[in-house]
Amino acid sequence: GERAAENFLACVHFKVKADRATILKSLQGNWRPEQLYLLEDCYMGYKYLTERIASCDVAIERQLERYHREIRPEAAPEREAVSAKKANRNKPSFNTCSYLRKVLGVDVMAIYGISDIAALEILSETGTDMGKWETAKHFASWLNLCPNNKISGGKLIS
Repeated sequence: GERAAENFLACVHFKVKADRATILKSLQGNWRPEQLYLLEDCYMGYKYLTERIASCDVAIERQLERYHREIRPEAAPEREAVSAKKANRNKPSFNTCSYLRKVLGVDVMAIYGISDIAALEILSETGTDMGKWETAKHFASWLNLCPNNKISGGKLIS
């Protein structure tokens, strides 16, 4: 609801080179009611979706706890390790690395190219029983990680 341009000067980043008058002039707006309504509606939608995402994170964490209790109830609790991999904006709000280590018994995050989200997706699709595949190569093929190199006459076609 704040519309006074002077009140926004404190929010201007220090690297902005424009002088104070230019910034004040650029902060003058046309406050049409339909645009304000649309802005408020979009903001309310954003807040709703962030609440739903937080709710999904809680449900995922509960499911991982249940997996841990069912699969490895005897495992001693470890110290909480934080993943060294770069977090993206879709990362759940809880420490997925420790849950994955508890449920699977190994640190799958140590595999190059596997993020916590990818590990959660694989766990949700396959479960913890890897006996479905004869070898690790069969599993990698099922994951579609194997390149499909078509070679003819010694040259790579695609």
